[in-house]
Amino acid sequence: YKLARPFSYTTRAKGDFESTEKEELAAAFIDYMVNSVEGREVVLGSGGIVDVDAGTPWEELKKNHPIVDKDNSALTLSTAGSTSVEKTLKAALESFIPLAGNFKINMNQTGSGDGFKRVLGTEKDGANKADIGFASRDFKAEEDVAGALTSGIYCKDAVVVVVNGENKGVTNLSQADVASIFEGLTKNWENIK
Repeated sequence: YKLARPFSYTTRAKGDFESTEKEELAAAFIDYMVNSVEGREVVLGSGGIVDVDAGTPWEELKKNHPIVDKDNSALTLSTAGSTSVEKTLKAALESFIPLAGNFKINMNQTGSGDGFKRVLGTEKDGANKADIGFASRDFKAEEDVAGALTSGIYCKDAVVVVVNGENKGVTNLSQADVASIFEGLTKNWENIK
């Protein structure tokens, strides 16, 4: 991994959800998670990197999503893809449930490669199909998300390198130094130039 990576999402195509209600609910959830102050706060509090101040209050955004004012307890939103997004995604979904008619969730996070396949790709109509797919990377060129109802990045994830403060010999590590340490090639601080 690089030291920062995107947490990307994509949805099924417009009109390809099991119902209009499910499509509307998925769109509302994405708007909440990506654009609302409240959704961004939840993502930030769960470890994602996002600019909360650039968000819009949910009360303003929800006007665009009348589905959230209905009883949605019979609906289940299904997610698939990256395991790395699980903590931020689960927190965002759980915070949105009471704001959107108490819908249910089915999270099936098995890896970034599955996010696209299960909403727009070869498995979109299979047993593990999903409404929203996630990747802890950009979607690849062969994962064409142009047909999605919506897709984008909802936050960034970072890998942070920390050196014990008592280690006065290391003041600046290059990307190559860090890679060498994690690959097991560099085993002593004295070997860092």
